[in-house]
This record gives sequence, C-alpha cells and structure tokens, in this order.
Amino acid sequence: MLVISMPAVKHIFTKDKLKSDENRVLVQKPSFPKKIDDIKGYTNQIDNYLSDQFGFRKIFIRSSNKLRYQLFNEISSKQITVGNNGFIYFNSHIADNPNLLIKSVCNVQSLPKTFQQKTISLFKGLLNYSKRLDIISDIAIIPTKGKIYPENLPEPQKSWCTRNSPAWWESLFMNEKHYRIYYPLKKMLDLKSSVQVYLPKHFHWHGILPNIIAKDIMKSLWSIDSIQNIESEKVNVSTDLRTHTLGLKLYDSSVKYNFDEFNIVICEGKNCINGIQSVYKNNISYVYSNPLINSDTKLVVLADSFGQYIAKNFILGFPEVIVININNLSLDEQFKFYEWIVKEVKPTHLLHLMHDGGIYGRTIKLERLMKEIEKV
Repeated sequence: MLVISMPAVKHIFTKDKLKSDENRVLVQKPSFPKKIDDIKGYTNQIDNYLSDQFGFRKIFIRSSNKLRYQLFNEISSKQITVGNNGFIYFNSHIADNPNLLIKSVCNVQSLPKTFQQKTISLFKGLLNYSKRLDIISDIAIIPTKGKIYPENLPEPQKSWCTRNSPAWWESLFMNEKHYRIYYPLKKMLDLKSSVQVYLPKHFHWHGILPNIIAKDIMKSLWSIDSIQNIESEKVNVSTDLRTHTLGLKLYDSSVKYNFDEFNIVICEGKNCINGIQSVYKNNISYVYSNPLINSDTKLVVLADSFGQYIAKNFILGFPEVIVININNLSLDEQFKFYEWIVKEVKPTHLLHLMHDGGIYGRTIKLERLMKEIEKV
C-alpha cells in the first residue's frame, strides 16, 4: 500500500511540483494556519488536498476511462463528447461549463445583441488601426469540428449543430463589404467528400486541411500563389486531447508534408523573435524563413492554438512568416505588444486567426486594447 501510494507522499514533500495532466487545476497544499480560528477551515482544505493528491488517483482515472470508453463509449472528462464512428469532440474550454463551445458555435447560446455589435465594432477598429499604418490586415475564423461533422455527434448536440441557422456572428460579419472576414465553412463542408477535414480524435486541425486553407487564404485575400507539389507521407498521430483522455491510446491517420526541399529555416519557442520577451513574457512563437521566395513581404499571424498548425504552410507564399499564439497575452501586455509588432517586426501582412469558439475571448481582450489605441 505504501509503495503504491508513493506519488502522493512524494508530492507532499517535493518543492517543485510536476505538471498535472488532468483537465482542471488540482487542489494545492494549503498553508499551515496561523490563527486558532483558521484550524477548522484548514482541516477541510487538507481533506480536499489529500483527495486530489491521493496516490491511486491517476490509476483510478485511467482505469475508469478504459472501461467507460470500451463498454459505454464514454470518457470521464465533462469537456469531451464521444460521438459515433470513432469521433470525439472537445465541447468546452471550461470544465464547469460542459458544451459551452458547441452551444456557442452552433447558435444554441447566443450572446446579447449589444455584445455582438461591440464585437463588430472592435474588429473594425482593429483592422482600421492596421490600415492607417499601411499594413494589409485581415481576420480568419476557422469553424470547429462540431460545425463540420455534426452527423457524428450524439443527441442533443447533433440537433444543435445540424440546424441551418448560422451562429450569431456569421450574419453580422458576412454582411460587411469593406472588411474581409475569411470564414471557410462552405469550403470545409464541400471538402468532406474528398478529404478528412478534421481527424476523428483531434480538436485542432491537422494534416492536409491547414495546407489547403493556407493556400486559399493567400489566394483569396492577397492574390498570392503558393508553391505547389509538396511531397507528403502518411503518419499516425496521437490525439491532441490527451489531457482529457487519460488511460486511452487514441490515434488518427494523418498526412505530414515534407518541407525539406525548400530549405525552410524553422524556429519554435519563446526566444525566436528578438525583443518579444520584453512585451510578451509567456509567448509561444513560430518563425519560418523561405530563401526560395524573392519578395519583400512579411506575414505575422496572431492566433490562438489553431495558429501553429497552419503556420508552416504560409511559408509557401511568403519569404518570412511569424506566428504568435496570443492565448497567454495578458491585458496589461496587449498595447505594448501590438505597438512592438508594428514598430519592430514591421509586417506587410497581418492576419488575426482564431477558431469560431474563440471570438468571445478575443472580444474581451480587444475592448481593453482599443481603448489604449484610441488614447494615442
């Protein structure tokens, strides 16, 4: 018993804690009470802490997932929906609010009209800001899997996402004639008959789709033709939802493109861009250079977690591509970061890329940013 429980014992006496691979933040060891009145609360805190850090915890979760998935087609995480034909769906970024993502993109849970109009106004302001600085700026919104493969969802999610009514923001954005919003829903639905648009066990796009969409963005937004005929090979890739599927070995068949023949220089990490640490401490950046393209253009993509999967494909049309995941960008860092992008990085093209469930979060951040910009 003592040996099996060692993970909990080790955690209690270890200063540098191991990163959890669960889908929520586990209770941390509470501080010892300094007052008598705090002892009762401390007892409850210790109970919760030991429950979370119990040595058998991960063993139980893994065993439970294996049994539930094999026998009942279920997974213990509330953020995962297990569908038909081997499909699993990431349904919410918030553990305490299951299905929030699917409800949002499938128009089950619309935001107030005032917020919708605010979103449009803020996105317009952001594009106008770039335009004043002679930067070609656009927005790309990527439909997530629930919109593309609703037929494999269980009920009631299936009914939510097979309705013909657009998501709340679609009609608002699509009526804009002077602002280019790239939203490839129809294209991705049409592609279903010929390619695997989303891998069954992945949340993010992977393989052939980012390549197709990158080429289409460059062609339709900027009239840039990309290099063609890239060699590819079939690969098996582990699910990107491992945090939520402990104990399960889930793989998809995908495609990996070979960029070696183009002598592309790649850098991935926090220190790929000189000076970025001063304005964005916890950045995740990807920098690509293609010596075969003779052009003075430079593309910067400000993206959520979908950005890294399309990043490399833009290098087929640009000599330099910088992709920055701004999920970790704090409200206090925003203005200095955008100012630094404009003055120091000096892109000719700027693409704001996000998945359809990320519009709400981007709007919240933009409201603070645009107030700072208006002061200048």
